[in-house]
Amino acid sequence: MDNLLILVLTIVTGIYQLESSGGKFDSCLKKGLFNGYGYASNKICFKTHAEAQGVVASWVIRNYLAGLTIPQLLCKYQSGKPGRDCEYYRKYQTL
Repeated sequence: MDNLLILVLTIVTGIYQLESSGGKFDSCLKKGLFNGYGYASNKICFKTHAEAQGVVASWVIRNYLAGLTIPQLLCKYQSGKPGRDCEYYRKYQTL
């Protein structure tokens, strides 16, 4: 498997865990839809889990290829601002 794909899947899985405890607290489920990634502050729900995962994976790839480090990428995902270190990244490291 390609190293970038492995990296992206690892990050996306971590985001899913941090944002909804692996889907347990996905507010979109009440509507029969999916998010679980905290994408767009859960204001957007997707028809399938795969669609939500794909949108987040695309976001991760775009930002990683734009030169963000993993800490910067995760801080930006959570707060909108890339940072070298943030609480979200520290929590990610504990997964």
